[in-house]
Amino acid sequence: MTTEEFVKQLNNKEDYIILEGDRANDVYRIVAAGNVAWAIAIGAIGLSAALIFITVGSGGAAAPVTVPVEVASKMFIAPAAIATIGWSATSTVIAICFAAGGVAAGKAILNSVRNNYKIAEKVENSDGKVTKLVLINKHIKDETKKAINESDRA
Repeated sequence: MTTEEFVKQLNNKEDYIILEGDRANDVYRIVAAGNVAWAIAIGAIGLSAALIFITVGSGGAAAPVTVPVEVASKMFIAPAAIATIGWSATSTVIAICFAAGGVAAGKAILNSVRNNYKIAEKVENSDGKVTKLVLINKHIKDETKKAINESDRA
């Protein structure tokens, strides 16, 4: 699943979302972070995302130089987020901000996944890395949850 697809599912308030691979591990780190850790991470990421494409002087060349996300976030604010939720999850959060249309929209989406979804299933590999994550909307009716669980067993 791409970042854009994930953001679209969150915007649509899907009943459940299935993530696999690296994205599953990154989203798990976001959802599982404690409230204080999340407050530190989201604040740092918001500032970093705002500075993502900084323009610096080019030493006399006609065009300015653009610094990509990885460099900008490591140089500026993201180290606090990296220490809290890890580099891969921090990169995912920044990508979500851009897929959502900006830092404020990204923060709203990220807080939505933390506040409106709970982990229904988590599969880890032998290294402890999450390889599959199923999130279920906390606000769906019990009948829908039951139907989802029954369809998963079929």
